[in-house]
Amino acid sequence: MMMLTLADIPRDVARRWSSRPRASRQRGQVLPIFAVMAAVLLGGAALLTDAAWWWVTQQQMQRAADAGALAGAVHLPGNPALAFSRALAEVDKNGFTDGVGGVVVNPRVDPVDPRKLIVDIDAPVETHFARVFTIHHVDASVVGAATYVLPVPMGSPQHYYGVGFFQGVNPASSAATEWLAPATVLSGSWNDPGNAFVDDDAYATKLSGDPETRQIYGDLGVDVPDGASITGIEARLRAHDAVDGGCAIDVVLNSPSGWTSAKRVTLGGPATEVTDPEIVGGPNDAWGASWTAPDVEGDAFRVRVQAIDPGDACMRNVDLIRLDQLELRVHYSTAESYSVLDIDDPLTGSPLASQGFWGAIFTPGGVRENGDRYAPQYIGGNNPPDGSNGGTNPDYDPNGYEYTIELGANGQVRLFDPVFCAVGQNLSGGWFGTGDHWTTDGTGGGTTIGPVSVRFQLFNTNGTPYTSNDDFQVGSTLAYDPGDATLGDFSGDFHRAGRPPQNSGRADAEDCSAHPGHNQWVLPSGWSGLPAGTYRLNVNTNLGRNADHGAENLFSVWVKGDGAARVYGGGRMAAYTNLDDTGVGGAQQFYFAQIEGVHAGKMMEITLFDPGEANADSYLRFLTPQGGAYSYATFDWYSNDGRSGTNVTEIRTAAPPQFNNRLLTINVALPADYGDGGLDPDGLGEEGWWKVEYDVRAGNDTTTWEVKLIGNPVHLVLE
Repeated sequence: MMMLTLADIPRDVARRWSSRPRASRQRGQVLPIFAVMAAVLLGGAALLTDAAWWWVTQQQMQRAADAGALAGAVHLPGNPALAFSRALAEVDKNGFTDGVGGVVVNPRVDPVDPRKLIVDIDAPVETHFARVFTIHHVDASVVGAATYVLPVPMGSPQHYYGVGFFQGVNPASSAATEWLAPATVLSGSWNDPGNAFVDDDAYATKLSGDPETRQIYGDLGVDVPDGASITGIEARLRAHDAVDGGCAIDVVLNSPSGWTSAKRVTLGGPATEVTDPEIVGGPNDAWGASWTAPDVEGDAFRVRVQAIDPGDACMRNVDLIRLDQLELRVHYSTAESYSVLDIDDPLTGSPLASQGFWGAIFTPGGVRENGDRYAPQYIGGNNPPDGSNGGTNPDYDPNGYEYTIELGANGQVRLFDPVFCAVGQNLSGGWFGTGDHWTTDGTGGGTTIGPVSVRFQLFNTNGTPYTSNDDFQVGSTLAYDPGDATLGDFSGDFHRAGRPPQNSGRADAEDCSAHPGHNQWVLPSGWSGLPAGTYRLNVNTNLGRNADHGAENLFSVWVKGDGAARVYGGGRMAAYTNLDDTGVGGAQQFYFAQIEGVHAGKMMEITLFDPGEANADSYLRFLTPQGGAYSYATFDWYSNDGRSGTNVTEIRTAAPPQFNNRLLTINVALPADYGDGGLDPDGLGEEGWWKVEYDVRAGNDTTTWEVKLIGNPVHLVLE
């Protein structure tokens, strides 16, 4: 190692070293600089500390705003006031009280989405070290937003639920038109022939001995039902001769095969016209001709009168025969026929458009196999867990079905055909009217006929539709208990000839065709003048002896209030589709669920129990409103018997029935852009109503529908 000594250092360098001042001489300059730098560093640290404190406080505020939005959103849209108070209380629990210490908490409903609650918090954040710079607080603002997704609305975007195919019977009958006078004078030679139109003592007259004694009339205005059979025709004359009687008038009709044989009316003296008008023909007298409805309704249908002198009995005086009025009456018969009847709005009287289904519920004594998954106690059919038709239904729910009703102020709720009144079977295996009928019993054999009770109760949800704990009943309970009677419509208007309701001929049968709850709207006591809010309608058959009787009750619900009002199944519903009985059928579409645009990117899960049973090939499809136009949706499906399909647009459900007593699950992926371009193709004013399409040839079917969205029903949203 080489050592360096002073002798080795050049003299000029050594002199410069020896002449440098000592460190202690510079201390006076370093200390001021260090003090300034220390102050800057400490101030920066203080500011960073206050900034960190502000950030922590702002995060606390955000959590409080989010908590408040989540707590209050569940009360929308029915009770904004309660939503605001719950939001304020939750924010207060998280350390921020409105009006205290400069804190401002502002809960508000989103102006576009009535189910979204927004909570704004503004608050001053106190500083610590920044006070040195006279900064005592820094303002912070946060926004929290949440929405509560109720069970998926099902069945109706309208103010009524469950108006379906309402078919009635026009029984075979015999009838007659009114007495009809002609309105037009055609050819002839009578004097004042127009005087025969009205009974007014002004006469059409004719001398009986004149060889030109005919007068023809037309334009009788006959109107009979299409397809009616003409059974007879009558002519009525108010006439007399000028002396003691004995003159006559022959009456002839113009039939499709020409003029008929004459029917003679022998006249009396002047007094006889007043007391005893003369009639020829009869209800079953076709005058020797064959007639159809067009033959008597058209211009070709004419009547001719002719003055007759039978001989010595009639003197030949001028204007001897006097005709005051000529009238005809047509008798006809109609065969039994069937027609679709209107269900009218109970206030306006305008027909309500069919929704394609009726609201439905079975009695506990029925079987699940018939399509109602929850109300029957028994399984039935070929799929019970214990190998017998009498197996217990594991899905049985004694609480019935719930329907959600949203009302504006001054609301009311009505029910159509709420009573069970059995009807007859139509030509397609369905049922007339709304379709009330007894069904297969829980032991798998035949039909159990007995009294059927049903109950309807209306509850105010008290602004909390997600729970029934604080609900309270409004108005009276509408309950129908027939006692020991089995009710059936025996009027003939809702069953075919020879095919009356199932209880026909029973000792306990009672005609309910005139029952005030049958085939008409019912307004229960206390179900009108309701305040705005969300209501819950409970429909239940878990009553009395229904456990021993299998039956299906069909009904409709109608609601009205100031402003918007609607009624729908909440998450699940049982629906009865009673399709056209022509045997031709076709694609019938109806609304089934509302999926709004906020659910873009989620999965819609549809479960159908026992869907699509019919008498011929049948297919099930779903139509999405995406982009403002309905189109067929693509989906995956699987059944609880192991079958499945992927990326399809339809499912074959019948010929033979494919899902009898089976559960079919359908998954539809909502695209990320779901809602772009609109979701209201029909202009309903409500977005997102999907449709189901049954492509069938004929038939009827009860299916239990359920729809849900995969995800948390209460969730935060970006604002």
